[in-house]
Order: sequence, then structure tokens, then C-alpha cells
Amino acid sequence: MTPSSSGGGGGADPAWVGASRIPTKMLGEYVFRGRVDFNKSGGPVGAPPSEHPSGVVGLNVEAVDALRCAHHLQKQWRDGQLPLGPQQKAFGWTTYGKTLVPHDAEQQRLNTLLLTNVMLPAVRKHLPGFTAIEASLVKWLNAYYQTNVELFYAHGLRQGPHTLKSTGFDVHQDTEDFDFIEYTVVVKLTPDAAHEAPSKMRVVGGTGHFSYGPEAGACGLFRARLYHASVLPESPKEHFKIAYFFRKCDPSSAGSGDA
Repeated sequence: MTPSSSGGGGGADPAWVGASRIPTKMLGEYVFRGRVDFNKSGGPVGAPPSEHPSGVVGLNVEAVDALRCAHHLQKQWRDGQLPLGPQQKAFGWTTYGKTLVPHDAEQQRLNTLLLTNVMLPAVRKHLPGFTAIEASLVKWLNAYYQTNVELFYAHGLRQGPHTLKSTGFDVHQDTEDFDFIEYTVVVKLTPDAAHEAPSKMRVVGGTGHFSYGPEAGACGLFRARLYHASVLPESPKEHFKIAYFFRKCDPSSAGSGDA
């Protein structure tokens, strides 16, 4: 999918840049090249290294934990709300307009869950599988990158061909709300059916798309600051995913949940 910022219109609608009018296509190409250069500025796309040409690192969490989480969401996530105990609920957001096709606020409300930092204790308690997945990812990240991380917040997503107005994301960074987010791990909670086309994503400047594995618990890990985007799905099926957003931390404060 060519990013919308790469300049549709073939230059017919010039944009103002300072005192100059720049053809839209030329401006889009300039923006795209800047994003590629940014992604590669620290070394290979996705550095520290990934064996995949997309720059995304593939890994897995336990399928049983992913399935427990998926089954709970399928039963309890209704009308844009997920109960987190008797007095708290998680809701979707409505204002994130960087989607592959024109944004639909109501669709986004129904297909997203914002699991904020202050909600994490309730999410860990009431969303089966979430805590086990989090613990596995923290252990893996700390070992792979020789660092210490903690989860800061997460997003629940329904993704498929019918949610492109809400959860099919165009080029963006995962540091737009919180600049200190260091790593993103997207966990596919639901397995693929036999012969189903895989779910994919891309990193700007990568030489290929990243495909999630067919099993529940298949993950894609990347640096949160990288420009990345969804890829138009080939499968007609919808999948549940959770994006976990991690920051670096002092080992003594890991897991404190403090903002």
C-alpha cells in the first residue's frame, strides 16, 4: 500500500511550503524519502537486527495465553466497551485519523480499546492471558536487547477488511502520544484458518512486508519510533490483536505502573 502522504494527484494540486508552491507528488516523495532515511539513521531498518527484510522481529508467546485473551474479548467486548471489574470499563477511541481509507469515528469506537497506564492493574486482573503475555514479552525484550523495560499501556484491536476505516493504519509512529515509548509488540490473539492469507504490516524503507505467523500468539516486534503501517488484508477474516507499548525503566521500578 502506497502511503497517502506519498502524493496522490500527480502534482495537480500544489501545496504551499514556506513561500513556495510544491507539487503534491514531489512533496510526497520528499516526505517518504525523509521517513526512509529516518528509519535507517540508526543502522539497518529495525536495528537492533532482525532477520526479516521488513525490519520487524518475529516471536511468539504461548498460544494458550493468546487464546484465553481472545475468547474473553470475543465474549465481553461489546458496543465499544470492555468491563474491567464491577466499576471500570475500557473504551475505544474515535479521533485517530491516520487510517488507510477515510476515517470513521464510530467504527473506531467499536473496534479499538485504549488500555491506559492507570487501567493496567485492572486489565491484568480481569483480562485473562494479558498478564502472562506481558511477562513473556518483558522477559524476551530484556534478554534480546540487554535492557530493562516495563509496559506503559496497550491497545486492543479488531483488524480485517471491514475495519480499514478504524484499525487499518496508514504511516505513523508509536511515539506520537508518548515520546518515551521504546518498543512495540503486536500480538495476534486469534489463529489463522487453514490456507488463510496471513496478516501483514510494513516498516517504511523495509524491503518486504512482515507476515504474522498463523498460530495464536504470533507477534511482531519493532522499535516504536519507526514509521510503519498496516498492509491491506487479503483474508476476509477478522483478527483480534493487542499492541503492547514498552518503555525503558530502572530495574527497581519495573512493574510499578507509575506514569
